[in-house]
Amino acid sequence: MPNSPEGIHGTTVTVGAQWGDEGKGAVVERLTRRASAKNVIRFSGADNAGHTVYNEFGKTVLHLIPSGIFTARAILTGGVLINPERIMSEMEELNEKGVDISPDNLLLSEHAHMIMPWHVSRDKLKEAARGEGKIGTTGRGVGPAAADRTAREGLRLGDLLLPESDLEAKLMKELTFQTALTEMMQLQATFTRGDFDEMSYYAQMQLMQKALDRYDSAKIWNMLIRSKETLGPMIANPLPVIWKDHDDGETSIGEGAQGGLIGSVGGTYPYVTSTNPGLLGFCESTMIPPHEVRDTIAVAKAYMTRVGEGPMPTEMTDSEAEELRQLGGEFGATTGRPRRCGWFDGPATRHGAHRVCGARRLAISKLDILDYMDEIRVCDGYIIGGKLYNELQNPSADQLGHDVVTPHYRILKGWQESTTGARSFTDLPENAQKYVLALKDATGMPVDFVSVGPESEAMFEL
Repeated sequence: MPNSPEGIHGTTVTVGAQWGDEGKGAVVERLTRRASAKNVIRFSGADNAGHTVYNEFGKTVLHLIPSGIFTARAILTGGVLINPERIMSEMEELNEKGVDISPDNLLLSEHAHMIMPWHVSRDKLKEAARGEGKIGTTGRGVGPAAADRTAREGLRLGDLLLPESDLEAKLMKELTFQTALTEMMQLQATFTRGDFDEMSYYAQMQLMQKALDRYDSAKIWNMLIRSKETLGPMIANPLPVIWKDHDDGETSIGEGAQGGLIGSVGGTYPYVTSTNPGLLGFCESTMIPPHEVRDTIAVAKAYMTRVGEGPMPTEMTDSEAEELRQLGGEFGATTGRPRRCGWFDGPATRHGAHRVCGARRLAISKLDILDYMDEIRVCDGYIIGGKLYNELQNPSADQLGHDVVTPHYRILKGWQESTTGARSFTDLPENAQKYVLALKDATGMPVDFVSVGPESEAMFEL
């Protein structure tokens, strides 16, 4: 079991330290390649994630298939919610780029739940019903699919392996239930109960029929048959494969989705995701106990970004954020929405990386985006009730608003020269080195990797 240049071997998990969009995909692709990893394992999330990779195949944006697919076997566990149409589209794109997808390099867990058209409809209806209290979901159906999984409802990838008659029976049973549920949500989003009661019987029946016509059963059936033919050869129980390689000491990289600050339990509730983005999410879906995971690395941007609603203590002014957004390409890989931008938040990053995700060290991405700044702020604490705290005290959204929390900033001089050619820590300008060390101090965590560009060679170890 040879050591990689970064000492990555055995089972290593990568997670997001912030609100997602930290650059995990690029880091995972680089670590997988450099460590000659045998497996890259996606363990949570859905196609609401967007991982962007730049390599010899050009720019590739993946939402479900792990970023290490270019050099390793990719495995999606039962912890992932899979939209069959999305993953088939990704497989087609990779094949067109010259990355041959087969059961030899892609395994899909039979236990993974499928995201279906009704989940997308329910997601959008629920968000509309929230009005001004919206969460800012991607509208990809992730929350409703996760809710169905918890309620022991829904279709799983393994159902695609059933005889067609059995699959059709399961579909029709599910479709009947989902149609009724969607109709109730439609009424909630559109009418008050009184409005509905005051409608004529004929009008009520028309409305109900409209809901029944909502889902094209023939179209959905054709999609499932196509999924059965395309995905069927990749669907299996991957756990014995994962366990054997783990026990044999093979290198496997766990690829997280989203970030610790939107973790369903430890994040900024209710502005959170629907699956566990941390080490425990990996352990739950692979059944590898935490003490057997060799390392957990959290990826954090050199600044903060967030898509959608929710608190962001170090959010920049509009003019500051716009310049950074344009230089950093801060637009959602999944939705295209502009990301909110802020100064690096040490307490929040530590909370997401260490407290929520169980990480031991950090990889800092996109340091080069700050090359233009003459002055940079780093939040190293929060002032709450006149007292300075170096750790996030309460992650609930109502406890992180500007009326409760005032960031305490350390102000550093910028370096105002390009870092994109740096291939070691000592190659960085002196002030850039000081900035990286300030991030270490603000989080209380080791910074072991730094990225200064999208290319694979632009990430180096400290």
